[in-house]
Amino acid sequence: MTGGPYVKGQQSCHFSAPDHSFHYRLRNLAAARYQDADIAEVLSAAGKIEAGILESLYAAFYDFAQRVDGQGQAIDSSQYPVSAETPTFAPQLITAPPIFTCNGTPSDPRINTFWELQTAAFDKALALLDIPGQRLTPKSDGFNVEAIFYAAPGASPSNPKLTINAGTGYDGPQEELLHSVSFAALELGYNVITYEGPGQPSVLRQQKSGFIAERRRSSHPWCTTL
Repeated sequence: MTGGPYVKGQQSCHFSAPDHSFHYRLRNLAAARYQDADIAEVLSAAGKIEAGILESLYAAFYDFAQRVDGQGQAIDSSQYPVSAETPTFAPQLITAPPIFTCNGTPSDPRINTFWELQTAAFDKALALLDIPGQRLTPKSDGFNVEAIFYAAPGASPSNPKLTINAGTGYDGPQEELLHSVSFAALELGYNVITYEGPGQPSVLRQQKSGFIAERRRSSHPWCTTL
């Protein structure tokens, strides 16, 4: 999309950021296959972005997240768990672009507002999975690792499955990995455990623990946890 408009009907969206940062914020399009946001809705929201103006990205996607969250809340998950699952997962991915617009100012109160919205929506959807994910907090050296374990269908002590250990880069949230990695791995019969360490969302915001050079200190606890 660099250097030219995306056009749909009468809408156009021009992405011309030379560092491709706006393109990167729309990466949830790639995970639409695995219960991420709907492609048409993401492109509709993207059509409201003004080139180079971060606040317009915030407004477009926050409004989008609020609307989809309302749709998920309105569905009776006890009667329609499948229908409730996808729109309930969606706010977690949709609020990633608004958080991106605020990260340059760590004191911006909107960061925690978005984070609380997406985490609450994600946890509700997590409980609707055929095999609900489990949040874990194993201790490491100087901090607790925040993790989620997803069991493969049929996995049990008598029928163990291989486990994929997945972490994001920089300050990416582990919840995104359900859509980009975990659903596909579960389909292939693998367990998955995702995690966040120092400098990443929950560990940074809840434990005030910044980035460290020894990455293995975040992933090593699984040797004794699983």
